[in-house]
Amino acid sequence: MLLKFPKHSIETTHLLLLPYDVKYAADLFYLIQKNKTRLTDDFPNVLKMTENIAASKEYIQQKIFDWNKGKSFCFLIFEKTNNILIGHFNIKNIDTKNKQAEFSYFIDIDFGQRGWMTETLIAVLHKYFALNLFQRIHLRIDKKNQASLRLAEKIGFKYEGAYLVFNQLTDADRYGISKEDFEQLG
Repeated sequence: MLLKFPKHSIETTHLLLLPYDVKYAADLFYLIQKNKTRLTDDFPNVLKMTENIAASKEYIQQKIFDWNKGKSFCFLIFEKTNNILIGHFNIKNIDTKNKQAEFSYFIDIDFGQRGWMTETLIAVLHKYFALNLFQRIHLRIDKKNQASLRLAEKIGFKYEGAYLVFNQLTDADRYGISKEDFEQLG
């Protein structure tokens, strides 16, 4: 079943999440280049697909196509006061039959430790659970990414196990939260 969902923005106190748009290709390229060292382990495909501004534009066009086909919903995260691109948020691996998906995200190193990714994650969970699009959300978190592990647990995600790839454990753990558990956190 194809998940059709119109493009929309999500606004929080400090941030604005906008669907990917090619007019931000250069901004996305520079954001990724600035954070390249931090993204190497967790976002190798993003790095590979955004090696220059032209490639970044093609990557964004693919993300727009994926949104239109219900394959993933990808947002750019802007700090509202100065309208600066500071991050990326992707809803991917959408399973419409079981009403679940995986979130992946990153924030610019200069904007971490402000609670803004917490603000983003809670806003996206509220939005998509309220729309009843998903009953469960998963995160795949590199075991070395202590900040993301703390964030997941702070919001109420529970450890569900390690990822297996080709019958071998990876260095990533799976965390999940159900709509019901999230709503009980209130």
